[in-house]
Amino acid sequence: MVRDDASMTDAEDVLRQLWARIDEQDWDGMATLLDPGLRAEYVHTGETFDAAALVRFNREYPGSWRASVEELVATGDKAVSRTRVSGGGRTFYAASFATVQAGRIVHLVEVWTGPVGPPPDYRKRDDLVVKRTAGGCTSGGNRLASGAVVRETPHGPRGQASAGVQISEV
Repeated sequence: MVRDDASMTDAEDVLRQLWARIDEQDWDGMATLLDPGLRAEYVHTGETFDAAALVRFNREYPGSWRASVEELVATGDKAVSRTRVSGGGRTFYAASFATVQAGRIVHLVEVWTGPVGPPPDYRKRDDLVVKRTAGGCTSGGNRLASGAVVRETPHGPRGQASAGVQISEV
């Protein structure tokens, strides 16, 4: 089964739009995607934000950053993305778990990596690692519990949505 943009769930579309607004630094546009009662949790820091605080800290974050959704899976009112965020010579990855109601995010949980870099010395042994990439994730596909494989599809140029996610039945 291949999903295209025409069959995207509301949750998928809203989470993709959220990251597009962040990439464009369109803070007013970002705010329109958040429910006024939003609860956003940053698991890695223990912080919780409401909608206004989430927009404010993104607006005030120093520097210019680029965000690119590398993978997005959705079902019903839930969507999950893996996003690469780069700027100032550093790259991070964010895993976002969104719940959407009436076209707005009502609950968001995010987990961010530290800056992408080499593995610690104890994991540099070849007998521990199947494949090593140059500073980041690969998107060869992830197997779902159903046996289906989820693969990203090519991304369009800046300002265009990516082609989506391909789900192949096994």
